[in-house]
Amino acid sequence: MVEKKDAQFRKLGGSREIDADKRIEETPEGSHITKISSEETAQKREGMRIQTSSGIQTHGDLKSHRPGIWLPKKINLSDWLKWAISTLKAYAKKFWGRDLEVSAESVEQYELEIENLLKELNQAQLKKEELEHRLQENQKSLSLALKLIDSLEVYTAKLEELKQEIDKSKKQNLRNETEVKKVIREQRWILSIDCEVNATEQSVDNQASIDLHVKTESGQDKIFEFKSPNLNPFSRGKKTGRLRVTKEFAEGLNQLIQYMKKTEVYSNLSIESEGTYKVPRAIGVLVMGVDLPPAELQLIEEWNFHLRPHIYIMTYNELIKNAERQLQNIRYAREKDAK
Repeated sequence: MVEKKDAQFRKLGGSREIDADKRIEETPEGSHITKISSEETAQKREGMRIQTSSGIQTHGDLKSHRPGIWLPKKINLSDWLKWAISTLKAYAKKFWGRDLEVSAESVEQYELEIENLLKELNQAQLKKEELEHRLQENQKSLSLALKLIDSLEVYTAKLEELKQEIDKSKKQNLRNETEVKKVIREQRWILSIDCEVNATEQSVDNQASIDLHVKTESGQDKIFEFKSPNLNPFSRGKKTGRLRVTKEFAEGLNQLIQYMKKTEVYSNLSIESEGTYKVPRAIGVLVMGVDLPPAELQLIEEWNFHLRPHIYIMTYNELIKNAERQLQNIRYAREKDAK
């Protein structure tokens, strides 16, 4: 008996598979496999591909059925799916004498599955871009970190001080927003190294209640709003039990957006581009919440999916991890400089 091999589905040159699912059915002629995958082409076009592969029992090998059907991301998948089901039903009846039973509920389920696949595709693309951005930031941070190598021990102690303030706020349910902001403003490297090296604090509106506005050496405006670590961004409704944003979260986000709008006017930036002088648009960060449950972290991820690239919601746990990465960069720069 010849052992069957996995179907070798053909790809277009340079395409990258993000996720995939297969369906296998045994028929009198052999195995029939259908595969649906979400992909990105070499030209950075996103979409889904449908492929089939069938095997002949006498040969054992599965033979591929060409690259398959390509469905671009921008196509109306709901209409396409309805057309495909309608056409398949008509042809099955016309040529094979079969009646296909496809309920309206099934169509809705298929549409929901497609929407979920598209959402997963978008999130995977966003994570890819995020990792690429983080890599670029790390490379830039390493070059700037050389200017901070003499302060490594002081920075390590200051980070411990910040951790203690955050922990005290959470455990004692204490609003120590002032103390937390004081440590961060004095140690801007905690946010990112480019917020420390050759960076300056700015203010485009002295009456605005924004916590920190930093202009980096490259001209990037980074604007931060900090809420006390003991305050949660979400609460559950008494009747429905659903998560909803708190008053403090809404106020913080509104303060951030209003100040960013004033920054754009002040800097003469265009909404459509990087601006007359090629200065990137402002980045706004709302820091709020610590040790949040998984459901709230998932909700923050969804908010960030819609708010990025110009606004980002960060927990204090993430802020600490970020600061620890900055220390690693400074430590690595010191070791490299010593060689």
